[in-house]
Amino acid sequence: MKRPLLRLLFSACFIATLAPLFSQQEPDGHGFCAQKIVGEAAFQQNPDLRRKQEETEQALYRYLKKRQESAKALPPIYVLPVVVHIIHDNGPENISDATVIQGIQDLNDAYANVGYYDPATGVDTKIQFCLARRDSLGNLTTGITRNQSLLTDMLLDVDDIAVKNLNRWDPTQYINIWLVREICQSGGGCGVAGYAYFPSSHGNPEDGIMMEASYFGSSQSASGVQIHEMGHYLGLYHTFEGGCFNNDCLADGDRVCDTPPDQSTAAGPCGTPVNSCTTDTDSGFATDQNDLIEDYMDYGDFGCWSVFTQGQTDRMHWHIENVRYSLLESKACLDPCTSPLTAAFSASATAVDAGTTVNFTNSSTNATIFNWTLDGAPFSTLASPGYTFNTEGSFEVCLEAGNGDPNCYSRQCVTIEVVCPVMPGFTASADFLLPGQSVIFTNTSANASDYTWLLNGSVLGNTADLTDTFPSSGLQTVCLTASNGICEETSCQNLFVMYVSGSGSCDTSYLKTYGSPFDDERGYALLEIPPGLGGGFLIGGGKGDSAMITRLDLNANIVWTRAFDPTPFAADFIWALDFDSDGNVIGSGQTRDEPDGNVECFVFKYNIPTNNILWVNELDIFDPAAEIYRSIFEKSPGGNYIVAGDIDQDPDLPASNINGFLLEVNRNTGANVWQRNYTLGNAESFQKALLYNGAIYTTGRYNFDATGTARWRPGITKLNLNGMQQWSRLYLRPVTNTTAARLASSDMVADNGLVVLGHGDLGGTSTTDVSLFLFKTDDDGNLLWAMDYDIPGATSEASTQLVSVPDGYVCLGYYTAAGQDVFIFKTDKQGQLLWSKSYGNNSTEDAFDLVHSNGQICFTGKTKAPTPGATFDLFFANIADDGAVSAFDSCNLFTDLNMTALAIDDPYSGQHNLTLLNQTWGQFISDKQVGTTVIQSTTVCFQPCIDSCAAMPNAQFVSADAACRGDSLAVDLEACNLGIFDLPAGTPVSFYLGDPTSTSTAVLLATLPLPLALPHDSCNTFSFIVAAPPNALIFVMLNDDGTTPLPFSLADFDADIGECDYTNNIGNFIHPFTPPLLDPGPDVFLCQNGVTVLDAGPGFAAYHWYDGSAEQTLTAFGPGIYSVTATDACGGEQTDEVLVTVDSSAVLDLGPDITVCEG
Repeated sequence: MKRPLLRLLFSACFIATLAPLFSQQEPDGHGFCAQKIVGEAAFQQNPDLRRKQEETEQALYRYLKKRQESAKALPPIYVLPVVVHIIHDNGPENISDATVIQGIQDLNDAYANVGYYDPATGVDTKIQFCLARRDSLGNLTTGITRNQSLLTDMLLDVDDIAVKNLNRWDPTQYINIWLVREICQSGGGCGVAGYAYFPSSHGNPEDGIMMEASYFGSSQSASGVQIHEMGHYLGLYHTFEGGCFNNDCLADGDRVCDTPPDQSTAAGPCGTPVNSCTTDTDSGFATDQNDLIEDYMDYGDFGCWSVFTQGQTDRMHWHIENVRYSLLESKACLDPCTSPLTAAFSASATAVDAGTTVNFTNSSTNATIFNWTLDGAPFSTLASPGYTFNTEGSFEVCLEAGNGDPNCYSRQCVTIEVVCPVMPGFTASADFLLPGQSVIFTNTSANASDYTWLLNGSVLGNTADLTDTFPSSGLQTVCLTASNGICEETSCQNLFVMYVSGSGSCDTSYLKTYGSPFDDERGYALLEIPPGLGGGFLIGGGKGDSAMITRLDLNANIVWTRAFDPTPFAADFIWALDFDSDGNVIGSGQTRDEPDGNVECFVFKYNIPTNNILWVNELDIFDPAAEIYRSIFEKSPGGNYIVAGDIDQDPDLPASNINGFLLEVNRNTGANVWQRNYTLGNAESFQKALLYNGAIYTTGRYNFDATGTARWRPGITKLNLNGMQQWSRLYLRPVTNTTAARLASSDMVADNGLVVLGHGDLGGTSTTDVSLFLFKTDDDGNLLWAMDYDIPGATSEASTQLVSVPDGYVCLGYYTAAGQDVFIFKTDKQGQLLWSKSYGNNSTEDAFDLVHSNGQICFTGKTKAPTPGATFDLFFANIADDGAVSAFDSCNLFTDLNMTALAIDDPYSGQHNLTLLNQTWGQFISDKQVGTTVIQSTTVCFQPCIDSCAAMPNAQFVSADAACRGDSLAVDLEACNLGIFDLPAGTPVSFYLGDPTSTSTAVLLATLPLPLALPHDSCNTFSFIVAAPPNALIFVMLNDDGTTPLPFSLADFDADIGECDYTNNIGNFIHPFTPPLLDPGPDVFLCQNGVTVLDAGPGFAAYHWYDGSAEQTLTAFGPGIYSVTATDACGGEQTDEVLVTVDSSAVLDLGPDITVCEG
């Protein structure tokens, strides 16, 4: 049973249900377990523990899920060291060593399932425990300690750490068990028998088991307490955890599939059947089962307990191997070392150049056996070896030393930092050239012997220096790779070859690729960024095994590339992107290249300014299965999100079992609100979903008869906003068993009706002899027109995306002719063909998404060179929406494509409603860390209109945040450089009180230098201290030395560091601040010898009392005027005082002295 459990960090456990032993109390009012009370308190004190527990459970879930179908190897026997701390006050709780030893024997018997603990019912867990033979200093020990303390009567919510502080051995090397006389709760009763912390607390001060001594080893049934608590320590929940809820036995309840759901904690007679749940068959069991009252993790009669199941054993093994693994490395179960030794050595150097041999000098004492490892891998058994480091990086070298005593061992490690000494560099005789001009490149590299020159990624030569001629206009990137034969480094410079007047116009279309040498990069989703969010484009796709988002500016230059890993056990990519009404990015994606056709999918929400994944919702049903989320959009402004796709519950089956899938997810948490699963025949796929006129419309591939692909038809389904079907219709070919057609739609747009794009075989079931189709319906799905498009001589045409433009529709896809290329064509509003183009070169191209922006059609996909070992790169290209390509097009990106267009004869349209299936699946909700990654931008084909502006930096103000720093503001300024040249360190930044572009009264507060260079196509955050007030609108102007008379115009602004656009250099911010109120309280009247505590109030940065005290409070012991000055974070000061007077009239009179006789 399993369910993501967000409120448990540890299990503080149970109250005895046997007749009381010694002086055991009856259960208090909280019932049998203090688990929820103490667990929630721990979460509130340390939220990181809650996060760690959730992450541990998710990792375990993935492991167990993948393991269900795999062969299970026999596990080893784990032996874990235990130390028992007896906290006593010389009472019966100070149990004997013999009783402790018996308690450990009971623990071992139960976990081995032998002896008293009924071998016929449970399994041998292959887990055993030893009383420690070595203490933390390596000395001989019994594994039993004794401390006298009144804390033997403890309050679990107050004294837990205090008790453990009396005696704790390293919790990463020992299982600490503390025995006390009695465990109670503040404001509650006593009778708690014990509690333990989950593995997420491993190594923390609280880690271990606390229990009452009267149970430990006193009888085999009473030892059920330490058996039970050790289960919690190793990651087990109570069997009744989560009650009867059982949709997924690895995520709900106790997260174990062979313990039946249980919602009872009542004690019943042993052997008497009890069945408190009827949900056993929902997940994990074929038939309804009785409660497993014999399980050690249940409540009830200890004498009934005799069972750990195999599922519980698997959970404990995983926690031992993955969380508590340091216990496996502990030597506490071994006898003490009789011949102590010390491993020691020195390295001839710890920071070296690649290619250097480091010699290690052994200075160990009393050691005769040596094993040297490099990052864990052995490399020598010599006493003093050497090692040659030929690779850059950080390496851990360890010496493991031993001698004749197998119990003696010592280890020492050092880290060796290896760097490449090559320092590449070169100078160019010119930065700006005319076409045909030559440039001399002079090599200035150091520590190198071999050189490779590259121009725009292509090799130019291998000489030390280089002279080259540049015949073509435009941006040219020259790089020098310098090597010493072992490692290499690269340096690059940009050159600009100017256009000659009259040489022609500039390119209107271009191609840029983005990638890295050793990873696949793929572009699947393209999204235009609204001007209010900075403009440009987002490309969603994948890099290596991670999902990737790349931001481009309006000129397709990379602003940043960020990656995250939604599913840690497979390669991921993003399939769709959109913006919600709050400006957050929402997206969907899936995995690729999993075995057996498995696919997992996810949706996510991402905030660009904070670079935070707000949540990820992952669907992963039992393999083999293929789940794909293809669309995501906002239901309404501020509302939840709708996600559409399809699920194939077994892709290995010859007859598919694919159903269209629709769900609503909560915008704030990502949790599923509802799910709808629809079928018609057996191959339904919702390729696209959209919101139109207050309804949800889907399109895709529908199969009206489960007899094969000849029954595939494009369809449209209308649903209400709760995902309930209104109607479904099929199109183009008759829905009869005598009409063969293999058709599927790929995209749909709303345009005074619905327009659908797709592909397939209109007259058969071919996968290669296919054509493209486009049809339009009204809002009710009635067909208005239908067109068929074919590329003569081509095969395997596949449509991907469609966009509506003011005068028609633009369609995207790819096809195979000599190679695989991209097609793009445009129709008018009736589907009549206007133009068609082919895009591609000698690589393999796929195109997946497109947008219409400022008269241009921009699209993205992936490209792969035909050379062996080549990896995919993503590409971004554009073409004018009228299909025009300039004569100056630098590499003939687009060629005219011969395409035929015919109206489809007598196209079919008919209603065929889908069937709603009552199937639901769970999901993982998590957050993910977003990392910044690097991909190289390559301009394959583009000759921009280079002018002086193109060869300049372009500073952009992004945002500024401030905090008070005394009488100044600490300002964090985010800025970007959108230009081609770097913005140098020292570039002036001016701060104004008031708008310097609109008023001459604006006050220049400071002009400060940019502390670091801002490279081209990059962003960074810089910190400044500015003498400025809070609660005032402060303007920031980049590349401004503060000398231009006010007010100045951004249109004709001039700076020493030239830019052509200063309008994005300026921005503003305000730091709101409300000072705290100083209030030490009213005057005080004290009785004689009285004291009072004066409190100046919270929220100030500093306090100064009359006597020099600097705390918020002051204790007054006598009369006087107590003054205090408080300074807030913004430097504001407040002073107040309190008059303390003493009542001198109260006199204590005990009467006259008295004389008494002795005795």
